[in-house]
Amino acid sequence: MHFVAVYSQLPGKDNFWGVLTIKGRYMLGSFFILLGLGLLLNKMDIISIGEWWPLLIILLGLYQLIKGKGASKGGLLLVLIGGFILCIIHGVLPEDWSTYIWPAALIIVGLFVLVDGLKTNSPVDSRDNVDYFAAFSGVNARLQSQDFKGGSAVALFGGVELDLRKAEIKGRNAGIDLVAIFGGIDIKVPRHWKVEISGLPLFGGWDNKTDYTPLPDAEEKILIVKCIAMFGGVEIKN
Repeated sequence: MHFVAVYSQLPGKDNFWGVLTIKGRYMLGSFFILLGLGLLLNKMDIISIGEWWPLLIILLGLYQLIKGKGASKGGLLLVLIGGFILCIIHGVLPEDWSTYIWPAALIIVGLFVLVDGLKTNSPVDSRDNVDYFAAFSGVNARLQSQDFKGGSAVALFGGVELDLRKAEIKGRNAGIDLVAIFGGIDIKVPRHWKVEISGLPLFGGWDNKTDYTPLPDAEEKILIVKCIAMFGGVEIKN
């Protein structure tokens, strides 16, 4: 694992914002904006953060339901948890709400069954560009694209497992951006892919365990990986 303690030790142009994926940038930017607005409105006595903070959990769950691609159960769970806490804070639930736990649990189980039944994602993914987001849940996908172009994956208190061993890069290289925040991302690649990885390990790190074996008389294939590991880890292997 590679670790750095000082920001200035990062090589070349690889800095925090440079390696941050578009998805990760939107996530962190939106989080800071919402948090800042909440603190500002709280100081102005317009709202009380103590009453509305579960909305962040609900918004994160909704985002995962829309963009999660394979992690819909985690998004649904976040929405339910955030909504439950919000109802308790605002006194929406009756005083004897604890007596409704078992019926509510059955409803939640039914919702999970419906979500699984409505899933359109197959364990085998043939898309050329990937876009995975897992929060408090996991994504496990196998790609068989013969023109893999790259994409992004974000693991926030969750995990992403991506198997690219049956995929192929048609051009010379492909790039993938990874963000692991209190989570982990594991990627398996073919042996004839050369992996070049760089990024920002902040109380986390990455590990390139690949054994590069180029194909004879074939063009070199390179997977360019840019990652951010904040209290998390990224591992790439064959």
